[in-house]
Amino acid sequence: MAPQLLVTYFFVPGRLFQTLMDIGAQLYPPRLIRPPRAFDDLFNKLHLVSCASATHRFQENLLCLVCGRLLCALCAHVSSVLVEHAFHCEGFAGVSLEINTSLVYVSLGPSICEWGSIYLDVYGEEDLDLKRGKPLFLNDDRFALLESQWITHSFRHVLKHWRYV
Repeated sequence: MAPQLLVTYFFVPGRLFQTLMDIGAQLYPPRLIRPPRAFDDLFNKLHLVSCASATHRFQENLLCLVCGRLLCALCAHVSSVLVEHAFHCEGFAGVSLEINTSLVYVSLGPSICEWGSIYLDVYGEEDLDLKRGKPLFLNDDRFALLESQWITHSFRHVLKHWRYV
């Protein structure tokens, strides 16, 4: 492409920003934070962390998979913690992993929904309340599905049981 045409292409009003956004999306597509493969590693590291806003240890904690921040559900109700954090973190769609149950929560605006678990046992089954005591491992297919739904903002079309805060 001739230099004059290239300059004209990039400096057409309104087109420069979109072109740069397209280039940036190709170079660095958005990604969720990939948690450790073994759920035991994640659980053992995060249940010892103290809550910054209170003197208690985390007992009902959530890990934001968008920014990696640890959220405490004892300081406020789970749904309000998720919605408030999603607004400040990503702006609209939040994805958080509850450490005590391995359950993923999705928040969209003022509503939340349970997505399921990205951690499965060796038989491919969820253990949402961690009652069976079987080791859980990150399922790559489920994590890819969660990430794809987050990137495409398709949660509202896929998930059906939304609760409004």
